[in-house]
Amino acid sequence: MNNTFFQSTLKISILFAAFFSIFSTANAAGVLDKIFGTNGTVTTVIGNDAQAKATKIQTDGKILLLGTRGNGDVQDTVLVRYNQNGSLDAGFGNNGIVVSAFSPFFETANELSLQADGKIVIAGSFYSSVTQSIDFLVARFNQNGTLDTSFGTNGIATVNQGSNDFFNSVTVQTDGKIVAAGRTSDDDRTAVLRFNANGTLDSTFADSGALYFGSSTWHNEVFYAVALYPNGRILLGGTGYNTINSAGIDIIALLETNGTFAQDFGNSGTVLASPSSSSPGIAYDLAILPDGKFLAVSHLAIRRYQSNGTLDMTFRHSYSSLSFDVGGSDIAVRSDGRFFVLQRSGSHFVVAYNNNGRDINRFGNSIGNSSGTDIAVQSDNKFIIIGASGNNFVVTRHISINSPATRIADFDYDEKTDLAVSRFGETVYLLRSSQNVMSYRLNQNSGEGVRFIPEDFYSDSPSLFPLFYWRFPTQNAPAYFDSVTENGDYTSFQWGVSSDIPVGGDYDGETFRFSFPGYRKSTELAIFRPSTGTWWVYNRLTNTASATQWGANGDKPVPADYDYDGITDYAIYRPSTGTWWIRRSSDGGSSAIRFGIASDIPLTGDFDGDGKADLTVYRASEGNWYQLLTTEGFRVVRFGIATDSPVPGDYDGDGRHDIAVFREGVWYISQSTDGLKIVQWGNSGDSPIAVRYDQ
Repeated sequence: MNNTFFQSTLKISILFAAFFSIFSTANAAGVLDKIFGTNGTVTTVIGNDAQAKATKIQTDGKILLLGTRGNGDVQDTVLVRYNQNGSLDAGFGNNGIVVSAFSPFFETANELSLQADGKIVIAGSFYSSVTQSIDFLVARFNQNGTLDTSFGTNGIATVNQGSNDFFNSVTVQTDGKIVAAGRTSDDDRTAVLRFNANGTLDSTFADSGALYFGSSTWHNEVFYAVALYPNGRILLGGTGYNTINSAGIDIIALLETNGTFAQDFGNSGTVLASPSSSSPGIAYDLAILPDGKFLAVSHLAIRRYQSNGTLDMTFRHSYSSLSFDVGGSDIAVRSDGRFFVLQRSGSHFVVAYNNNGRDINRFGNSIGNSSGTDIAVQSDNKFIIIGASGNNFVVTRHISINSPATRIADFDYDEKTDLAVSRFGETVYLLRSSQNVMSYRLNQNSGEGVRFIPEDFYSDSPSLFPLFYWRFPTQNAPAYFDSVTENGDYTSFQWGVSSDIPVGGDYDGETFRFSFPGYRKSTELAIFRPSTGTWWVYNRLTNTASATQWGANGDKPVPADYDYDGITDYAIYRPSTGTWWIRRSSDGGSSAIRFGIASDIPLTGDFDGDGKADLTVYRASEGNWYQLLTTEGFRVVRFGIATDSPVPGDYDGDGRHDIAVFREGVWYISQSTDGLKIVQWGNSGDSPIAVRYDQ
């Protein structure tokens, strides 16, 4: 490559990098909703040492955020309400913000719940000058943010049991009664209290409205979560330690509506799980599912239980080995059964799971200079993450967490598509999105052909950013998956024959690694045999091979994640009829959709950021992209000319595939967030390397 090419390319690339660095996204995998706040993020000034604790979505789509401000012995409770677009709700409190000081000293608000009439209930603790101790606290606010004086004393109900009492969770029954759970220092016990709608303790529940319980073999017991079954039963989750061997335990309990233990659940109403020999699992959050099963998440595990308290062994994480990033702190379930888990500590991940517990993808849970603290799902399955940074509350809204089973040609593991070209099939020049330039010299024999594969096939040296390619002789003979690193290390694995098409993907949802850069899905060695319509997949991690019949002679492979379960689906485009045939991995079903004509180029990608691959064809004769998007519907975009090569990918790292073409060494990219980008990378006659299966 000549120096003039390098200089012009770098000059253009750096110019664009400087301009687009003004914009940023939380992480490509967590697709931000651009119509919320500023490109998906809202920041609200609250005051000294702001702490965001909990969030709820109202039935009208408005967002409530509960937290505190202040530090040491002086704290105030803060409620903020946002409109659906992220603006502060001027009809709530003082321009969307309510600050309440229940005590001139210490107080904390840990959770909130919504009543059917729109009133807001919060729970926590505060220091009482009367009892000179930290007491249980429940407060209720009207829809406009004022304290509801019909509840307790001027909107506040308090209970003293020990010297340090606090609630961690609260929920409202259909009859308006309020259930709150936490811990009392009195005999070191868990606590569950039920209040009438007017704030008095409900004498029909347990012992005069309160249930305190523990065991001589436990200590430091505390409840973190409470949830209600439709029949009024009360599900509780928490943690404790075994006094005999100091082993940590998850505590899950089910109460009847009168506060007695449900005898048909677990062991006389309780389930104890021991995920660690020395650290409690801490059942931080619970989610009751429509079929009566429930999810329990701790920082060490995610489990699904039957309604009687036994583990649901059809759920993947109920029986998988525990590892450092399997669990979490908060859980939010979508209407389709998929769910998100947020980690507040450790690896700081937000993870999307499909219905059976397989992880789809994850992204860094980072807001400002700290991690997110709660997550909630809207009725349209978009999700909210809250957190705090310095003196500010921060809220982000996401469309989805994208699926790595739909590929983007990312060579440096930063969730952005990189620019790469092949020259004479011998040398590859790569411009990584991190602005590092790399070149690779291929190891091939005379007369052999090459297909370049922008995939990650579980390299033995991932930090060296290997390039993978498919090397095949001109005759119908064995072909090879090869890789070469920037320092020249070379590997080769024979799989398939020269007439096959390499179709990398994660076809079983199990292929991943933790070593670099912390978590990443990788790819199985796979080929599509056009002559028979057979897919041959080899998994290097498990050393197993499989053959799947899906297609016929003349079909073109278009593998991607079409059902949003984190697994690559077998799919083909049949030019003779313009039909897409997709075999869904989520349920084993299939679909046939006519979309395109014989001369179209079929392309894969998630262009609307909902986690599902969209049907896309490029009609070169018109320069038009025809798309059937799973969320946004049909659209036609004119971008390109007849001689262009379509190269879709996520170039701006926002979780959406971008429309892009390569033209005689120049990349024209219509970025979904950052707009038009033009970069010279290559010369006339070079071939672009992109996620294409038709070449």
